Amino acid sequence: MVSFTLGFRKVGNVEKRRDKRHPAPIFNVKIDGQTCETINWSLGGLLARNYRGYLAPNRVVHVEISEQLKASQRDSRLARSGPAVYVIEGQVVHCNPTKNQLAVRFVQLPSPLLKFFERHLIAYRQRRW
Repeated sequence: MVSFTLGFRKVGNVEKRRDKRHPAPIFNVKIDGQTCETINWSLGGLLARNYRGYLAPNRVVHVEISEQLKASQRDSRLARSGPAVYVIEGQVVHCNPTKNQLAVRFVQLPSPLLKFFERHLIAYRQRRW
């Protein structure tokens, strides 16, 4: 399996992230009962938009991650089993109520979620090339 997500380090970047951030594909996420979308994500966590309210840094939350289905996919996929949904424990990194954004770090990345991310990233890249 080819990984587009592991071992990223941008030269000259002060942050020196362990995992590359990806703005696409966009996933649906449910955090603390609120449905949001990813702004960007990596194997280490995600940044969500449309989060209303405030959560303190370091608070542990349950995050549900699911794929966004196009209208043409919705009818056929939902009739069968619906979109794939993964529940993972995360820790709040920061919350910006002004921008309605919430950043969450994954406590642990289970293998099925890693495969989910890889599958969607590969499919997204193939559509672009």
